[in-house]
Amino acid sequence: MKVPGFIVGLLLPCFALAQQQYYGTRISNISLSGADSQTDLDSLPLHRGDILSVENLRAAIQALYDSGHYSYVEVEAAAAAGSGTALTFQVKQNYFFSTFRLEPDNLLEKSLSSYVRLPIGEKFRTSLVDKVVKDTTDTLKNEGYFQVTVSASPSFDDQRRLAVVTLKAMAGARAKIGVIRVQGGEDTYPHDKLLKIFGLKPGNDFSASKVDKALTQVRTKFTNLDFLNTRVTANRQYNAATNTVALDIMVQPGEFALVDTRGYKVPNKNLKELVPIYEEGMVAKDLIDEGGEAITGYMRQRGYFDASVTSETVQVVPPLGDAVQVNYTIDPGPKHETANLRIEGNRYFTTDDIHNHIKTRASQFLKPGVFSTQILEDDKHTIEAMYANAGFEGTVVTTSTADEGHTINATIQIQEGKQFHVASVSIMGNAAVSDQQLLEKLGFKVGDVYTSGTVDQARATITQLYYSKGYADVSVERTVERVESSNDVSVSFNITEGRTYQVGAILVMGNTLTKEKIVRRNSGLQSYKPYDPGAVLEAQQRLYATGLFSKVEIVTLDQGIPGIRNLLIQVEDAKPILLTYGVGYQEFEHARGTFEISHDNLLGLNRTISLRTRLSSRERLAQVTFKEPHLFNHDMDGFASAFIEHTEQPDFTANRIDFSVQALKRISPQRNFLVTAGYQTVDLQDIRVNIHALTLPAERGIIQIARVGTSYIQDRRNDPANPRSGSFTTTTFQIAGRALGSEINFTSLYNEYDAYVPVGNNSVLVSSTRFGWNHPFKSTTQTGLPPTERYFAGGSTTLRGYGFDEAQPLGGNVMTLGNLEYRFPLRISPISGVRGAVFYDTGNVFPQLSAVSLSSFSHTVGYGFRYQTPLGPVRLDFGINLNPDVNGINTSRLHVFFTLGNPF
Repeated sequence: MKVPGFIVGLLLPCFALAQQQYYGTRISNISLSGADSQTDLDSLPLHRGDILSVENLRAAIQALYDSGHYSYVEVEAAAAAGSGTALTFQVKQNYFFSTFRLEPDNLLEKSLSSYVRLPIGEKFRTSLVDKVVKDTTDTLKNEGYFQVTVSASPSFDDQRRLAVVTLKAMAGARAKIGVIRVQGGEDTYPHDKLLKIFGLKPGNDFSASKVDKALTQVRTKFTNLDFLNTRVTANRQYNAATNTVALDIMVQPGEFALVDTRGYKVPNKNLKELVPIYEEGMVAKDLIDEGGEAITGYMRQRGYFDASVTSETVQVVPPLGDAVQVNYTIDPGPKHETANLRIEGNRYFTTDDIHNHIKTRASQFLKPGVFSTQILEDDKHTIEAMYANAGFEGTVVTTSTADEGHTINATIQIQEGKQFHVASVSIMGNAAVSDQQLLEKLGFKVGDVYTSGTVDQARATITQLYYSKGYADVSVERTVERVESSNDVSVSFNITEGRTYQVGAILVMGNTLTKEKIVRRNSGLQSYKPYDPGAVLEAQQRLYATGLFSKVEIVTLDQGIPGIRNLLIQVEDAKPILLTYGVGYQEFEHARGTFEISHDNLLGLNRTISLRTRLSSRERLAQVTFKEPHLFNHDMDGFASAFIEHTEQPDFTANRIDFSVQALKRISPQRNFLVTAGYQTVDLQDIRVNIHALTLPAERGIIQIARVGTSYIQDRRNDPANPRSGSFTTTTFQIAGRALGSEINFTSLYNEYDAYVPVGNNSVLVSSTRFGWNHPFKSTTQTGLPPTERYFAGGSTTLRGYGFDEAQPLGGNVMTLGNLEYRFPLRISPISGVRGAVFYDTGNVFPQLSAVSLSSFSHTVGYGFRYQTPLGPVRLDFGINLNPDVNGINTSRLHVFFTLGNPF
C-alpha cells in the first residue's frame, strides 16, 4: 500500500526543522525500534555509508509502510559517537481485529456476526470500526431500536497485538407496532383474513425482518391463489412521540392466471412446476411454449410417448378484469410400456454398469418403465461421458426406438473409440520434493490409460503434498500433449513452490463459556508445524462438529514474522442448554413421547449431562447420562448412565434400576470399540400380567445383575436415518457372574450385520442377519435366566409374521434372524414420494443352542409402503406367515404393522 502523502509530509517537516543539520551527513547506523523483527531493515533504500537526504528518508518511511507491518512510523536522528548520523525508526506495529462485543447482549435474537460483517483478522483501522458502528446502528434500528446510539471502545492486547472492540448501545425502548392498515386486494381476499395471514398485531415488538416475513406470507397466499407478479409492500411510519411504527400495507394482486389441461388431467401441483409463468411471474409466448414442452415430457415419462400438446391463451383485460387463462390440449395417444432396452457394442463397460448410470428403464413388476426421447438423449450423453472419463476418444453413441404393438423397444448402440496411454510424465520446478516422491503420489504411471480426471486428481494430490510441507502459496500447472502418430500422450506438471511457512502462535478469542484448551485440543492445530491450508479448514470443521460453537473463523495474521503464519481462532459459543422432544408409534406400545434436556458444555469442558424421559402406555423411563469427551486425557469418550424403567411386556412386567459406565474408542470415523460395565436391579414381583410366573417361580423376586462387556461397531451406511448403501455391523460380548456381584451367571454374544445394496437409480436391497446366544453357567443352569435377559422375536423389526414378541412367548437363550427387503420407488402411487417394499423374514427363538433347527424356522413374506418424513419413514407393513404353527401356538397368518422408522 502507499502511505498517504500528507502523513509523510507531516513527518518530514518536523524532522527537517528539528534536525536539519543531519541532511548531507553520512549514515553510520540504522535501527528499528518497536518491532519484533529487524528483517524489514533489509528492504530499506537506506544503508550504512549513504548520504542522508530528504528523498531517501522519504523512500525509507514509505518502504516501512509498504511492508504492511506498521500503523505508524517516525524517525529520530542523532550524531554517532565517532562520525556520521545514527537513524532510529520508531514504529508501531499493526493490531488485528479479534472479538466484537455488543453490550447489552440481549438486543438481537442472534449474534452480531449474523447481521453485520465483522473484519475478524484484518488490520485495525478506525475507518473499519466506524463502519461496524454504522452497520450495527442500522441493524438495531431495523430491529425496532429507533432511538439507539452506538459507540465503540477498542482495547488492545500489546502482547498478542489483538484489538477487542466493545460496542456499547444506548438502545432505549424497543418500538411497538402501531396501527396496521391494508389497501388494495379487497376484491380478491378480505382484509380481515389478510391480517390474520400477516400475523403481526398492534402492540407487538417491531422488527423489520419479522415484517418482511409477514409480507412474504401474504404474497405467498396470492401466489397460491394463482396470481402472477403479486406485490405486497409496507410503508413504515415511525412516531417518535409514541415510539410506534404504523404499517400501511399495499396489496397489488397482479394478474390472475389459470392453467388448465384438456384431454388429460395433469394435477395443478405438477402444472405449477411444469409451466414457468408462475416462476417468472408473467405470461409470455415463449414461457407458454416452454410449458407445453415440459408437459409433453411429463406425458412421455408416464408412457404416452406419442402425446401431443397444443396451447391457447385467453386474455381478459380491464375493465372486465385482469386475468389470463392458458389452456393446454393434450392428445395422449396410446399408452406404451418400455418392453425392452438393449445396449449393444459395449465391451469396456458391462451392460449392468451402463444400466446403473442411465435413467431409461424397462417395465418391471409394480414399476412402470421410464422413457422419453429427452431421457434417452440424456442417457446418450451420460454414456459418452463415461467413456470420455475412462480415456476413450471418438466414442459414438446412437439411439433408436421402435413402436411394436404399443410397446417401445429402445436400443442404445455404442461404437467405442480409442484409449490413449501415458507415454511420459515429467515434473519441473520442484526442489523441495524429489521427482521420485512426486511420481509415487501421482496415482498413474507411464503405460497407464490416460484420463483427464486422473491427471486432475494427480495435480490436486501434488498441491496437497506441498501444503502439508508448509508451501501455502504453491502453484501446480499440468499440461497434456498428444504424441504424434500414436495413441499416446505426454503429461507434465510445472510447479512453482513459493516459500514455506510454519504455524506460529495460535490465538484463541471469543470463547466466553468454553475453556481455551478445549478449543485448542479439538482444532488439532499445533504451533511450529508446517502451515497447511487444508489442515486449517479441517480444524474449522472439527470445531463446528463439536456443537459447542455457533460460529468459527480461523484466519492468518500477517504480523511481519518471516516464514511464520500466526493463526487466530475466533469462536462464538453456542447455547449449551438444549431441549428436545419427539413422538413415535410402535405396534405394541402405540403412541409414545420423549423429552430430553441436556447441557452440552458443562464447566466449559465439552462435557455433557442430560436427562431423558420416555412415556407410553406400557413404558415409563427416566435416564441420566454424563459424557466425558476426553477420558483420562486420552482420545476416547467416557459415559456414565443411570436409569429407572417400568415396562410391561406381553408376558411379564419389570421394574429396573440400572447404572453403567462405558469407554468408547473411535478407531476411525466408521469403526468404534466400546467397553462397558454395569449393575442392574430387576424387580419381577408383579405377576399380574405374567401368565407364566406360577409355572416359573424362579423368575419372581428381585434379581441383581452385574456384568462387563465389549462391543465392536462398524457403520459404513451413507445415511444412518435412511440408508441407501453401505453396511452396519455390531458384535457384543458380555459376562455376568457372582465374582462381579451378580446373582446370576451367564455369557452373552450378539452379532448383527446389515447390508444395503443400491439397485438401479433409486432402489435398494437390504439384508439383515442377527444372532444372539446367552449361555448360563454354574447355578444359573438350573434356575435359568430371567425374562429380561432372554431373546424375543416377533413384531415390526424382527419377524413380521407374528405380533410383538409372540414367536416364543417364554423367550429363549438363542435367537437367529434373517431378513431380506427390497425397497423401491412406487411411481404408480397417487401420493408423491411413497416407496414400496417387499420382504422375507425367517428365523426363530430357541431355548438353547442345541435346539436350533432349520425346520423350526418361521417364514414370512410381505409387502409394505414407506413415506419419508422429518421424523423418519412412516411405515405400513403387511406380513403373511407361511407356517404359523411352527411354534405350536395359535396365531393368525396376516399381521399389519404401522410404525415409524425402518425395520433395520
